[in-house]
Amino acid sequence: QAKKLLDIFNAAQKVARALSPDNDPRLYIDHVGKVAAITRIEIPQPRKGRALTSEQIPKWWELLQAQTHTVTRDLAQLAFLTGLRRSELLELRWSEVDTTSGWLDLGDRVKSGKRFTRPIGKAATNLLRMRKLANPPTCPWVFPSAASSTCHLTDVRRIMNRINDQMGRDVTLHDLRKTYNSRGRDFERKEDMEFLLGHAHHDVNTKHYTDREQPNMAGKAADLGRAK
Repeated sequence: QAKKLLDIFNAAQKVARALSPDNDPRLYIDHVGKVAAITRIEIPQPRKGRALTSEQIPKWWELLQAQTHTVTRDLAQLAFLTGLRRSELLELRWSEVDTTSGWLDLGDRVKSGKRFTRPIGKAATNLLRMRKLANPPTCPWVFPSAASSTCHLTDVRRIMNRINDQMGRDVTLHDLRKTYNSRGRDFERKEDMEFLLGHAHHDVNTKHYTDREQPNMAGKAADLGRAK
């Protein structure tokens, strides 16, 4: 019986090769023994890394600093300095920011669904202090929009596209998050980056990492939160 099935499969594969314009054997037989029902399998290719390289970072940073729209410029800069997700940046409120201690408390609105409290480093803290001085005093959002009736910025594509045109490659806010992650690859403990990025991990007690007095995590955030 096994030999018969193997013979059927080999015959089906020969037919599949004949039907395939590029002689591609990567085919799936929907019904064993029914050679007429053949469907090509699309083999997924590994996703290419899109993080900025150490050689690309200085040019990207220089182009960012040259942008005149300060709100979106600061948002992209904070993305680079903290690795926050796009939604976490756009929805960031002043009630979630402690510019005295340099910590964020995003509650449970992060992707993991767990309370997310983390240090952000000196550079990001100073950026937010300056942003607060420049913002309308009644606007609750860290990144406001004068064109919105709710004072809420919801789109940063224009400035990102402008920089991308000059860079000669696409860089998204998610790419900046991946860049932040790649800059922390030398951490001895992967849980440290999981904590800073707000990833859900099941083998570590997250309460251990939310202590504001813990110098280890604050120091790691400060190391990553520098313009390179």
